[in-house]
Amino acid sequence: MTITSISSLKGTQMSGLASEKTEKDDYTIKKVIGQGSSATVYLVQDQRNLHHYAMKVIDKSKLDSIKGSKISSNTEEVKQPEAFENRQVETERGLLTTLNHPFIIRMKSTFETPEKIHFIMEFLNGGRLFYHLRREGKFTE
Repeated sequence: MTITSISSLKGTQMSGLASEKTEKDDYTIKKVIGQGSSATVYLVQDQRNLHHYAMKVIDKSKLDSIKGSKISSNTEEVKQPEAFENRQVETERGLLTTLNHPFIIRMKSTFETPEKIHFIMEFLNGGRLFYHLRREGKFTE
């Protein structure tokens, strides 16, 4: 897989999922459905078709906070490359836009503002799979 720069995310749509450009104003935030160290996931409603989606909003400043941090190896400390903080976001975007599997959420579109990166993805109601697996122990299917 080729990793592209974060700037290439602007206005990206998935074939078969969206035919027009999207931007933040196209969506109304309904509630927070998840929180992480550098991103928040919202339940949003598309104002054009009234469908619900999950919008993952990644704060670029939190990604930049790891820039230049050091990792230790067996022999010496190695400074991480400048692009390290973007690699994880680019990999996630690449996988979600490429994979087509019934058990993997599909990406509708991506766009960015100067401060944030937005992923618009399918919204699947029901909570985290790990929660249900832990509660049930195992699934019969």
